Amino acid sequence: MPTACTEQRRSVVQLAARYLRWAGKTYRKGGKPTSHVGNIRYALRDLDEQAGGRAADDYAAPDLASLRDRLALERLAVATINKRLSIIQTAFAWGRQYGLCAAATVADLAVVTPLRPGRSPAKDPVPVLPVDRQVVEATQRHLPPVLVDLIELLWIQGCRPQEICNLCPAELEIPGAEAGAGGAG
Repeated sequence: MPTACTEQRRSVVQLAARYLRWAGKTYRKGGKPTSHVGNIRYALRDLDEQAGGRAADDYAAPDLASLRDRLALERLAVATINKRLSIIQTAFAWGRQYGLCAAATVADLAVVTPLRPGRSPAKDPVPVLPVDRQVVEATQRHLPPVLVDLIELLWIQGCRPQEICNLCPAELEIPGAEAGAGGAG
């Protein structure tokens, strides 16, 4: 006799549609869907093209590995392929919570490994090098002192601008600063 769980199991396209609806409501910033929702849409489109009409429980590790390898042959970037692979695995894990697929399906898909740079036809990452120091110094001559300091901090720390902007004065150790005046100490 079928259980409530097996009666709810759906096709790949149904699981994907429900996951995308959930993601559209969940991954939001400032009231708008984040770019991750777009990434989810691309991954699920690839999944749908490969196996949309099949039962979700009939989708297996060899199918996902085949999709990963096909995307590599299309010369997508390693990071893009790995992100799509992870999204598909996450969608099935999410679907398991709602009885849309079996635990065995989720476990089977989890064994599919991501691509490694230099070991597939996929595009390898291109190293992003820092801007030449002379260009930075030439630019700084035309900026107000606050921006010059910000650029120096970015240069020394190698972090993103938003990470600097998110710092609170109490998180900084400023030599010679008095406690409570922006320094930690």
